[in-house]
Amino acid sequence: MKLLVVLFTFPLLFSVVSCSSTSSKNAQGIIDYDANTDYREVEDQLSETLDMPPNLFLMERQKNDFDRAMNQKISADPEAGYKFIPTYRADMVSINHNLSERWLEVSGLTSEQVWEGVQAFMVSMGFEIKEARKDIGFIRTKFLPRKELVPLDAQGPLTRVLNSWRPELAEGVYDRLIARVTYDENIEATRVYFFHYMISDETQDLDDGFFGSSSSDSWKIRPFNPMIEAEALYQAMIFFGASQQSSLQQIEATESLIELSEGETEFNGLKLHANKDESWNYLVAMIYRANWTIEDMNRSHFVATVRLPDSGKETGGIMSSLVFWKDKEEAVPQIVQFKLTTKGSVNQSYSLLTVHSMDNNQPLSSSEQKRIFKSLGLLGK
Repeated sequence: MKLLVVLFTFPLLFSVVSCSSTSSKNAQGIIDYDANTDYREVEDQLSETLDMPPNLFLMERQKNDFDRAMNQKISADPEAGYKFIPTYRADMVSINHNLSERWLEVSGLTSEQVWEGVQAFMVSMGFEIKEARKDIGFIRTKFLPRKELVPLDAQGPLTRVLNSWRPELAEGVYDRLIARVTYDENIEATRVYFFHYMISDETQDLDDGFFGSSSSDSWKIRPFNPMIEAEALYQAMIFFGASQQSSLQQIEATESLIELSEGETEFNGLKLHANKDESWNYLVAMIYRANWTIEDMNRSHFVATVRLPDSGKETGGIMSSLVFWKDKEEAVPQIVQFKLTTKGSVNQSYSLLTVHSMDNNQPLSSSEQKRIFKSLGLLGK
């Protein structure tokens, strides 16, 4: 019986040892990543061999030809590790700014590559491209409905029970993103500007019933959100190859042009680190963009009298309760006056922007002034 076992084991061991084949060929000479290589044709050449019997003691030291060839290729060409994933990697990506605008500046890519990359980035954010005009350098998206989770603190006990099987979403706001792409020949770089537009659906007004009204004036244009524009710049910088830390640092650096001017006892206004002409142009542009009405403008004295928008004045529904100047505790005057003055020394001068009430008997408090500046987009919300 023992003889039969030995005779049966010997040919089996011989056949196993004979299964060891030659090692695979050099992958670097087989794979051409810039061409359409048919994998089925080179599959046998790239297949790894099996050592029979396997060496369980020196597995980590054994490197086959395929691994060695890939390591040599990546070490010789660092960009080889990025050829397998479609991405946009620029040599230099930065966020530059002046008092009026912030933009993304991309070097190392052609303007055509940046143009295609901006469209891919906007699609990755969930937007759908409506219009891309290369002749004027504008990319416009369709309005995207915004949905946010309602905090549990804002829900009553009955609402929590009824909506326990699904999250409560806040709707009614639609966002649009517009990108302007320009090429600067002097520095050989492409600039990308992002602009945010927003409309709101007011059909859920309490005065119109639960189902709302179907009137044509139920849609309202709302002021833009500067935080969405800053987020678009931040995400676009990462999309084009920058690190998160570098992107965040550059976004924070652009906020230093506008600072709060705190006096010894109360809030004095905003410090704009620019001359009066540039600060004035920036103020007027922000007023027009926020859709506020200019009652009077005096360029020589740098004074602008502005009427705050009266949305929600006639209706007492939900949207009217969100209008900041209709707060019952702090009723902000409907007409205010902005004024620019030059402050500081000769070497370090700045423009001080203040806001005042037209009614001397009703001066604006520090919190009211800050709320006006925030609603105008001069301060982060």
